[in-house]
Amino acid sequence: MPRNILTDVVELVHKLSKKFGHLYGGVIGSEGITSAQYYILNMLWQKDGIQLNELANSCCCRRSTITGVVDTMEKKGLVFRNHGSTDRRVILLRLTEKGKALKSKISGMRKLFNRCCSQEIKTEELKELYKLLDKLNKAILEEGF
Repeated sequence: MPRNILTDVVELVHKLSKKFGHLYGGVIGSEGITSAQYYILNMLWQKDGIQLNELANSCCCRRSTITGVVDTMEKKGLVFRNHGSTDRRVILLRLTEKGKALKSKISGMRKLFNRCCSQEIKTEELKELYKLLDKLNKAILEEGF
């Protein structure tokens, strides 16, 4: 019986995710941050002041998981929690100066990593791959997240 192509795709995406995690972990690990912390920092570098619920949804994990990661990041002096100006129940996560400064430190390493990983794949191919993976991501039901 032939294998299901979707199963093959899922297995390949899983393998790639693990490989990228290890490679990227080496790049960001030199700064003493984990891949989960990097993901949060990257979101904050794009938009400072994000609700914890939004982070949890973006990471496809529970808020309690994000809370633990954010607690560690606060202890490292990378982020701080700030109550929303209009609704005190809303807690926004913001970057400290140390968290902002980390972006420039990591960007050089990230460029090197990106260059190494994309030598065999053209930019147009990467864009098409992104579109297909994004389409697959949106097609999957996200129950429980």
